[in-house]
Amino acid sequence: MKTEKREHEEPGSVLLRGIFKLGKISHDVLLTSTSVSWTPITPDNPTGEQGSERGSHRVWLRDVFAVKVKRRRAAGQQTGGAVLGLCLFCSHRTGNTLQEVRTHLLNTSLSLCHTWVTQLTQLLTVLPRPKQLKVFINPGSHKKQSVLIYREHIAPLFRMAGIHTDITITERKGHILMVVKECSLTQYDGVVCVGGDGTVAELAHALVLRAQLESQRDPDCDLNPVQATLPLGIIPAVCAKKLCHDIQYYRIESFE
Repeated sequence: MKTEKREHEEPGSVLLRGIFKLGKISHDVLLTSTSVSWTPITPDNPTGEQGSERGSHRVWLRDVFAVKVKRRRAAGQQTGGAVLGLCLFCSHRTGNTLQEVRTHLLNTSLSLCHTWVTQLTQLLTVLPRPKQLKVFINPGSHKKQSVLIYREHIAPLFRMAGIHTDITITERKGHILMVVKECSLTQYDGVVCVGGDGTVAELAHALVLRAQLESQRDPDCDLNPVQATLPLGIIPAVCAKKLCHDIQYYRIESFE
């Protein structure tokens, strides 16, 4: 995996150090409070010295959304299995594309792997990330496949990242507005919608309207509205290019 270089970020002091294989090559792997880095152990670099950038790679923890113990399991086996190492689940941006990238650090020591997973999990837990999200799904989007898209592709990522969700499947136009006006939003770190431009517009309107009402502002004549406090996440259930164009009037030549 080719890792992205980030300037003005310091790796921090070393918390854990171990030998793992990436592919068939042994690497010296370091864990700090902000990153995981690894350098191949070769005849001309038998100690895996990380002072040289040649062959070294780094993943920033801000890009890691989950870590798991990697096991070998037979077909149909749900639990147990021989320990193979660790798996880091990362998000990696290339241009306008955000992809899931998995980095496999192989070591069959159960105690070593559990030590690394425990330490990594603790570091990921304290990062400023959402823990609780309110999700609205428009079941009519994408040829009525939006619920299936969420359950098969989005929900597993949320569970893996330790994010709890409260899901509302909309039943009619105005349903989102009604729910947002009446429910308590203090328990959520953000609001997510799965749908098209109409779903996004209704949820954005509902959040802004809620902010005006809580600030005792008149939503009908205020030219300088109070900003909504919760961030809005958009999961396209239609063509992403079209959704970006409809929302921002912005043409994206390459977007997946």
